[in-house]
Amino acid sequence: MHRRSLVAALTAAPLLPSAIRSLAPRARHGLNPPSDAWLRALPDLMATAGVPGLSAALFREGQVRWTHAVGRIGGGRDGGIVTDTPFEAASLTKPVVAYAARLLVQEGRFDLDRPLDAWLGAAYAPDDPRAATITARHVLGHATGYPNWRFNAGQLLETRFPPGSRFGYSGEGFYQLQ
Repeated sequence: MHRRSLVAALTAAPLLPSAIRSLAPRARHGLNPPSDAWLRALPDLMATAGVPGLSAALFREGQVRWTHAVGRIGGGRDGGIVTDTPFEAASLTKPVVAYAARLLVQEGRFDLDRPLDAWLGAAYAPDDPRAATITARHVLGHATGYPNWRFNAGQLLETRFPPGSRFGYSGEGFYQLQ
């Protein structure tokens, strides 16, 4: 439930440009829930942006303090959105993973230059020796050498260039780091 709520909150984030965020009063430690007026305006904002539905949550001190859901799944063809409706997060997880890695590095609990296979305890791409050298630093800089994605989990994963040698956008690398 916590991961779903986080994903839902992140999914809603693009709808909240600074002008809209300013409508929510600042609490001592973060944002308060949006005002009733903002929540009434939300469906119109979503329609303008072409967003069929969203679910959002406010967390404070590790606890869910507020949730809200609005809209319909599939643009109105399916059921209504509820607070635990799963959303496809896609690339929205990348900044969260990068931030988590930063915090772990600051706490001395994570080494950006240690091969990820050493953290995982098994080879992620066992048929590719170059993949054994991939580090979190490579992933965060999109320099793993991996393709963006495999088409299926059973597909052989191979690097297309030596890790760290150049840029190559890769969701697959972030999936390994997560």
